[in-house]
Amino acid sequence: MADDAQNSSAPYVGIGQWALRRMQVDRAWDVARGSPQIVVAIVDTGVDRGHPDLAGALLPGATFLSRVSSACTYDDEDDNSHGTHIAGIIGAAPNPAAGSGGVAFGVRILPIKVLDCAGTGSNSDIAAGIVWATDHGARIVNVSLGSPVESDALATAVRYAVAKDVLVVAAAGNCGEGGGRCRFVNSQEFPAALPGALAVGATDADDEVTSFSTRGAQIAIVAPGVRITSTTPRYATYQSARGVTPNYAALSGTSQASAFVAGIAALMLSADPRLSASDVADRLAAYADDLGDPGRDDASGAGRVNALRALNHPTPISSGRAGTADLSSIARDIGIGSVDAGRPRITAADTRIELVEDVATLR
Repeated sequence: MADDAQNSSAPYVGIGQWALRRMQVDRAWDVARGSPQIVVAIVDTGVDRGHPDLAGALLPGATFLSRVSSACTYDDEDDNSHGTHIAGIIGAAPNPAAGSGGVAFGVRILPIKVLDCAGTGSNSDIAAGIVWATDHGARIVNVSLGSPVESDALATAVRYAVAKDVLVVAAAGNCGEGGGRCRFVNSQEFPAALPGALAVGATDADDEVTSFSTRGAQIAIVAPGVRITSTTPRYATYQSARGVTPNYAALSGTSQASAFVAGIAALMLSADPRLSASDVADRLAAYADDLGDPGRDDASGAGRVNALRALNHPTPISSGRAGTADLSSIARDIGIGSVDAGRPRITAADTRIELVEDVATLR
């Protein structure tokens, strides 16, 4: 490790930050740190803007909530806790006392609230959030939520992001054992299962894919997702009333795994902003640590992400960062240019969507 103040203060030594060492993030910090020129959008429940570990990283965001659950009110802040936890994994300032710190601390976080206090929302709002992030400078969009129903609106939004050379990282889902809101064991979640999205499963401290992590052909890569310590809102939320502690908490799920991959992708772009989204995705997969039987499998995809290897092994730079898809056609599909107050008009059938539920393992 580098002999500097950051590594000597070691945020990854906490109980919830075992994951950083497993992915060799601590060594990757010797190669690159997060750059403020790289913007990562978090399409989620919002973020606590006043959290001291996040305040310096946050950009002005947006809220897309067509309606809210009966237990919730319209609020731009994170009134659930999930979005703040995801934001901390990606970009929180290191806090050794809490055992917390973001993979790509130093990058800018673009918070986009699309889910209410109960963690529910609509496909059209999530799609609008992805498009808004794409149009407001995001290089990476993290989507730690999922719908069991495929949506034209979400598919079009992901296509739009990919065409603009934005990497969409999505939680694969926690349906490895079925139950809960899962339709059946390993039922797919969207947008993770959509073409163009990088679907992320979860591993545990033994470097094995967790029992709850959804399996399937859509899985691109896996990352730690058990007892991950990160930031939570300082104030009372829907989840704090159900046991999630304020300020910091340790949570588990493919939501957390997705955030780790998004953070490592942000480190890669910080080191070399010329990389295209496909360059980043290809390198993440090519230099992941293979798990289980040799080669790709439906549980771990290409393997567990390795930040140091991904940073140290170059890939050819794509010629230009612009995508090759027909943007004018996508724009017509998604309604860009015919919006109120700059908001995309999504006219596809609307389906309720929910968080990829966390399996709470609180400190």
